[in-house]
Amino acid sequence: MPSEIDVMKIIPLQDGQELTFGETIIKCIKAPGHTKGSMVYLVDGKYLFTGDAFKIENGNIKVHPYTFSDRNVAKKTIKQLKKMIDDNLIIFTSHFGIYNNNKN
Repeated sequence: MPSEIDVMKIIPLQDGQELTFGETIIKCIKAPGHTKGSMVYLVDGKYLFTGDAFKIENGNIKVHPYTFSDRNVAKKTIKQLKKMIDDNLIIFTSHFGIYNNNKN
């Protein structure tokens, strides 16, 4: 951490925690596997920012190729996340672009 940051004042985010910034609501969702402590963030129930939790290839959600922490845990995370993903959700991955299955 940069020397300007007081590590003792950092409060870790919790699974299911919601942060509100004005009219924007960000839900924190635990997503282990790629790395310990990974989270994805659901913004206003419409946008899912996944970081490296998974990749999307040809419309399919798959384990990120550089998942060295625990591939089996990553697969379980993906299975859980798939339950919440619907056609109206726009997904932003860190290295594999944006995915929107909405045909409208």
